[in-house]
Amino acid sequence: MKKISQIPAIFLSLIFCITSCTKSTDKFVPYSTEFNDTNWSPSAMDAAKSTIIITTLSKPLYTGSFSSSNNALLDFNNQIQLGLQGNTYLLNGVNYSGKVSVNLMQLSSKGDYIRNLISSCSSTNLFDTKSAFLLNLTDDSKNNLSIANGTSYTIDLVDTPLAQNYIYLSGSIETNNVTWALADSTNTGYLQANSILMNGQTQLSYEIISKKLSWINFAKPISASILVNSNVLLSTKNFTNKNTVVFAVLNDYNTVLKLQSDDVNKVFLAKNLPLGSSVKLVSISYIDGQFYIGKHDILVSTTPQYSLKPSIIPASIADVNTFLDSL
Repeated sequence: MKKISQIPAIFLSLIFCITSCTKSTDKFVPYSTEFNDTNWSPSAMDAAKSTIIITTLSKPLYTGSFSSSNNALLDFNNQIQLGLQGNTYLLNGVNYSGKVSVNLMQLSSKGDYIRNLISSCSSTNLFDTKSAFLLNLTDDSKNNLSIANGTSYTIDLVDTPLAQNYIYLSGSIETNNVTWALADSTNTGYLQANSILMNGQTQLSYEIISKKLSWINFAKPISASILVNSNVLLSTKNFTNKNTVVFAVLNDYNTVLKLQSDDVNKVFLAKNLPLGSSVKLVSISYIDGQFYIGKHDILVSTTPQYSLKPSIIPASIADVNTFLDSL
């Protein structure tokens, strides 16, 4: 069985102007045109800025390779096993023969979802996530490969004991976010209990049989009888939807919801939060090459609006990661 180790991600090297701020007030020293831009955008944060945040903060990928003509069974971190079939790969819709490179990213903590600027589930269907994965396959030239219709691969997540109510959520990328939906056995696949051989031992696992690449999610439903909607107002006007993303982190579940922005009313929309639940509102901002963090704990009530005050003191990358790991 082939062992694959983690490799460090290559972070972008960024050179930006250093901006100043005062600690005694909420006003920025006007050295930066970006700081002084208080307008909101109909399209929220642009893709270029989102990519910088994700590339800078995301954890290393699991990687490996195999010949497209052979079956492959790859083990990662003593918990994940990826099973891939031979002769099932397409490059631009044409049968591909050659080396296949595997890039697998695991999101297991609340902070991991924020690092990638995505929700862990849909706000209309709340789920407690065990772990989510992004799987990409490429050729030697880094061109994306797909799998042929009617074929599938498996991904096993070792766990003990196994609960019976986990299901497969399939994710698709839309407008800089991941949209999650219940998988169906005909088009995307299904989840089942399984046992696999790993490190010479038989291990119980959740197994997803998937018919599509990209995002997959092991999750179980959250029962909530009453859901409420609220707005989140950023109390410092220099933070806008062009430089800031806001999340609702459910403290009692491994659940993160990315809030949509309302550029007309200059608020973020917190939809379908369970009434009475403990939630941490988190903002992450990127302005002139600097990170800024906001946090505010709430007990969800019928309050129509909550105020979130991002810190005006820049946070180092290490500080951001330490905070995200603490969620």
